[in-house]
Amino acid sequence: MPAYFESAPTERFLGALNRLGTLPAGDRTQIATTVFARIEQFFGSNNAEDLRGIARAAQDERWRAIYNGNGKPTDVGFASVVLVEQWALAKRETVASASSVAAVLAERRRSAIEAFIDANMDRSAARESS
Repeated sequence: MPAYFESAPTERFLGALNRLGTLPAGDRTQIATTVFARIEQFFGSNNAEDLRGIARAAQDERWRAIYNGNGKPTDVGFASVVLVEQWALAKRETVASASSVAAVLAERRRSAIEAFIDANMDRSAARESS
């Protein structure tokens, strides 16, 4: 039973990420390109403080959006912020986790976000925004 309680949030997140696949292609491309632009410099980072910082900034942005009534999961800006936050948290968890279960679940979230980016990103738009 404890494994279920640890994996349930990851399963819910992966389900929400899959639902983004039903958005129009242009929206998915915009989300993927925005997320990639914000996390690209951290791909090779194992610095827990840097990863905590990007996650915290995204979390603050997410809460501002919710407070202002812009917190719909299908909103492109909101979805982008959530994916940045979750990627940074998952990357940090894979670097600094004391629990092997938590690290495996974090790796699933991180790799799913990266797969979403790879599947939906317009590479030319990403180069222009950099």
